[in-house]
Amino acid sequence: MKNNKSLYQFRFLILLLIVAPLSLGFLGDDKTGTKPKTESLNKIVSTTDEGGKKGDAYRLNINNINLPLNRKGIIAAVNIPDKNPTISGAGGKFGGHVFLFSGGFFLSGYANGTLFSNAVASASLVEDYVPGLAGTNGDSRAQLYVVKATDPPFGTAWQDWKDAVALGADYYNGDGIDGYDPVDRNGNGEWDLDEDKPDILGDETVWTVYWDGVAAPTRRYSNVPPLGIEVRQSVFAFASGGAIGNLIFVRYRFKYVGLGQANEPAQLDSVLFGVWADVDLGTATDDLVGSDIDRNSGYTYNNGPDGEYGANPPCYMIDFFSGPIDYIPGVTYIDNDGNSVYDDGIDTPLDTAYSYRGQTIGVKTYPGAQNLPIASFIQYINGDPTLNDPDNREAARNYMLGKTRQGDDIDPCTFSYGSVQGGVNCNSVDPRFWYSGDPVTSTGWINTLAADSRQMTNTGPFTLKKNEEKEIVVAYVVGQGANAKNSITVARSIDDGAQTIFNLNFLAPSPPPAPDVTAQSNENFIELSWPTEKQFNYSNTTGSWDVQYGGYNVYAFQTFNTSETVNGQPNVKLIGRYQVSDSVNNLYYKDGNNGGIFMLYPAAPPENVLDSNIYKDPTTGRIRYRITQDPFTEGPLVKGKPYYFAVTSYGVNHDALINKSGGAPGRYGDYYLTDQTFVQAVENNKNIQTVVMGEDLYLPPVELIPANKVSGAANGVVTYDVVDQAALKNNEYQVSFFKNDATVSYNMFWQLKNLTTGEVLVDSGDYYLYNQPNNVTQQLTEGFITKIEADTAKLGTPIYSPSSSVWYDAFSTADATGVYYVGNDIPDGKAVFGFRNRTSDYISADRLRKVELRFGTTGKAYRYLNNYIGNTNLQRVNAYSFAGAVTAADTVGKGTVGNWNTVDDRANGFVDVPFTAWVVDEKFPGDQRQLAVGFVERRKVATFPNGNPDGNWDPTDSLNLSGEVIIIFDAAYDPNGNQIEYTGGVFDTPGGPVTVWSDLLRSTSGLQPIPADAIDITDQQKEIFLSPWFNALYVVGLQRKDAGSFYSNGDKLTIPVSVYPYTSDDVYKFTVNKDILSEDQAKGLFSKVNVFPNPLYGYNPYTAYNNLAADDPFVTFSNLPNEEITIKIYSLSGILLRTLVKDPNSTSPFLNWNLQNESGLRVASGLYLAIVSSPTFGDKVLKFSLIMPQKQLPRF
Repeated sequence: MKNNKSLYQFRFLILLLIVAPLSLGFLGDDKTGTKPKTESLNKIVSTTDEGGKKGDAYRLNINNINLPLNRKGIIAAVNIPDKNPTISGAGGKFGGHVFLFSGGFFLSGYANGTLFSNAVASASLVEDYVPGLAGTNGDSRAQLYVVKATDPPFGTAWQDWKDAVALGADYYNGDGIDGYDPVDRNGNGEWDLDEDKPDILGDETVWTVYWDGVAAPTRRYSNVPPLGIEVRQSVFAFASGGAIGNLIFVRYRFKYVGLGQANEPAQLDSVLFGVWADVDLGTATDDLVGSDIDRNSGYTYNNGPDGEYGANPPCYMIDFFSGPIDYIPGVTYIDNDGNSVYDDGIDTPLDTAYSYRGQTIGVKTYPGAQNLPIASFIQYINGDPTLNDPDNREAARNYMLGKTRQGDDIDPCTFSYGSVQGGVNCNSVDPRFWYSGDPVTSTGWINTLAADSRQMTNTGPFTLKKNEEKEIVVAYVVGQGANAKNSITVARSIDDGAQTIFNLNFLAPSPPPAPDVTAQSNENFIELSWPTEKQFNYSNTTGSWDVQYGGYNVYAFQTFNTSETVNGQPNVKLIGRYQVSDSVNNLYYKDGNNGGIFMLYPAAPPENVLDSNIYKDPTTGRIRYRITQDPFTEGPLVKGKPYYFAVTSYGVNHDALINKSGGAPGRYGDYYLTDQTFVQAVENNKNIQTVVMGEDLYLPPVELIPANKVSGAANGVVTYDVVDQAALKNNEYQVSFFKNDATVSYNMFWQLKNLTTGEVLVDSGDYYLYNQPNNVTQQLTEGFITKIEADTAKLGTPIYSPSSSVWYDAFSTADATGVYYVGNDIPDGKAVFGFRNRTSDYISADRLRKVELRFGTTGKAYRYLNNYIGNTNLQRVNAYSFAGAVTAADTVGKGTVGNWNTVDDRANGFVDVPFTAWVVDEKFPGDQRQLAVGFVERRKVATFPNGNPDGNWDPTDSLNLSGEVIIIFDAAYDPNGNQIEYTGGVFDTPGGPVTVWSDLLRSTSGLQPIPADAIDITDQQKEIFLSPWFNALYVVGLQRKDAGSFYSNGDKLTIPVSVYPYTSDDVYKFTVNKDILSEDQAKGLFSKVNVFPNPLYGYNPYTAYNNLAADDPFVTFSNLPNEEITIKIYSLSGILLRTLVKDPNSTSPFLNWNLQNESGLRVASGLYLAIVSSPTFGDKVLKFSLIMPQKQLPRF
């Protein structure tokens, strides 16, 4: 059979050109144009819940199919209750509706020449198997065993598997020692190849063993006794929300072991095995069936629209991937020794059979054998007078042979339940394979009578020798297209993809691990958070695909159902997107049906583009997503209301990526996924999580918690962000700062210290995350992340007072007017136009202060002359020399320089000016001082006609032409002008005096530094001397409005600082409360204990959220603490009606009362009192009113 089926791997690739998005070509969660419109996940547990022993019944529900099972082989027809009606009850469900009423098998053959037939077919009232090994009854080990890919290695599920192995389950023998012993031999917490592990197939495997132990008198076929036939059943699936999520595999391993009776045969002869199903695609009575011989499959589809599924009911298909192994002389081997038994090394194999056992255990080969294909496909109909249920062993055998119940051969030409269409010769149709035509094209033998049908696909005959195991692997496939017949096409294409998965030994392009999401809520927002390491370390690469991790999607749902629409209303909304930082921006896919290219995953916001280096690290890889409004109404979140969310991860097949603009692969841009591929994208199924708004009220997720400022002038905010509540300590912490001298830009490291323990937790923090509330990628420190506001220094707007006396033009950088911070370490730092584009290398933003420039008060200033000293014109133009350095020789031919020192025959360098500068900063009360100042004068030349080096500051009405800017130095005022770093002059050195004059901008060549060995000169002075503008704090450029405008005595220009940076003076402290809330805050919450709705007018809108009937209202008590709370409810006359007790282990602040008394009777309308008692906070009395609805009783 395998050889026949392998043709379909190639044929499947061709088929993708037509139906790729409906096939495994699009494995991602469904998008516009390809989404199964009624897909529903309906999970009851997360796939991260550990497996293990699961007792009598279990619901396999990790993908789009919800399939209950029990331990005696019944599939689907197992009633497992659940509080959610879309999950609860019996039946295999897809899209929230039943598609499979019951599944199982029939087995028939001859024992010592006597016909037997038995089955697991509950809908036909044939249940012949019981749990356990043949001959046993009541074995406590005989139950369902579940193992998952997400189970912790060597955990409970792996240990429980020991009992499964004792009952005959497979395992991987890593240590090479007989016996299953799951031990972490090297203690690394991970499974290694030299260690044993369970037989995990897919993402979840459910295993059990049962035997034909029902006594003959209690069987439907009461003349068939138990024979001792054991069946080991494995049901497994992949956790995917796309097409792979529409598959479930079933492996039957059966063997005849006998019951130890003297007359039992050594083998069972002419054995047939039939995979049976009672399919109900929504409504039970409108189903049609068909067979696909090439695919070894049978299927059921709907006769048009369905009452439950609507216009596009799905198609259900059962495919035989692997039939029983059989050795056939002359067919599968040449019997060289003529003994009718294949002898390895003697006989010549003509074929090979295979047993595919998964990626860990591998593939077992059987030379000289083949896997039998299907031998027949039949239908029988509930209640039909002719094709009714097989009520005896002969009828069951006849059906399995492809005949009628009575044993007659079928004639496709006259069979009333179908017709041969499309010009096909009815006499050429194989009557064993009923309805083998193609309903999609209306060609061949087609079932035409819709009914409540059962289908059975059979294989054989073969011999079942005692203790010789046979294996059959089938797949349950559900496909849903645009209509009933298109669903057949979809099912076929999914089935072909499943065949490829089988041929690859169950290596599926499965999606990345599902995110392990934690949900919390308070009164203001809902928080979803999850670690990212597993997803970012995922890759799935074979010769057929290269699937790499792509990102996350966050979905909201109106109901606890993943269907796109519910009752005609939109039910699903994508509210969040995250994607890996790679070459892909927007991701599209090509639709194989129409050739169109459609959006698959839009580009995530820039802040949600994830750096792999951060997110694959377990110490930093985490994401937090907060919801602050109703995703559908955009209104406020309602306290006590349940909300539904899912977070999925997805992978992208990089082998299928094509640059949408035609650019080279790997170049950043928009890409689409070609349809000429086996797989495009894979995404998890949507595991819905229910979050009741406000349910974590007493241990809530919190916004950033601010620290208290102890000292310093910085404007920045320091907070801590709680990420792991359990790791918090009741300790005090301190944040301080120190300068990072390795960067040009102003940059402060911060230090976090636990003051309680004295431990430094963060030594040189350089990340400032205050404005990134959802960024939680830093390493945690005792449960929290310190989030500090980036505090970039910024100047304020200068203010002149009185404002009526402003005498200068509005500030303009083109005119060099305004107040300039000339440092190069903050964005506000900039050069002054016309001053050689020079900035200070020395001044630092931590020196910024609020300064007043006061006019009319005489002070002294350092004077700098431009365009005098230098050997060339270029040198002179660039020179801004200290005036005291300019001698008479330097002025020859250059005009008069005023304010001349006639004694030393040079210009005076420290002169009177009509202004002084003062630090007046309230942030630094101990730093109120007068500052040293200076100004510039330019030589009068053609380019600077307003130049006037007269020694008197006067910027004129054009600062560009005069150049007379004011410099405010970061140094205390020296009335004697002895600050040699500003002047230069004669320096004493061990070798004698050395004269080096200062230059304000140091933009000309040939300038010398202060001698390295200058006596009594500090390194700081040397550094200031070498810096352009020295250590100027501000440069002020003012120009007169006109010649008559100037300052008045007492005027002042205030230069404020709007943002002060962090400095070493800034210290913050905070104390962490492990319980999040303080005692007063918790007490305040308890004071708000209430009951709602109040009054209750017959109907509680919350019944809809709790799946209750409208006439079953309830009231809810809210704000209850996390302890054992007692609520006593009294009538107004003082009669105690009901006592409610809140579970002390519950963290929910809500407790419902169903409006019944202690006897379970509904109370009457009226006014009621409730006393809410807390061991911690005391009692609170509530008063509320009930107006009860009229209860509608059924009529009997």
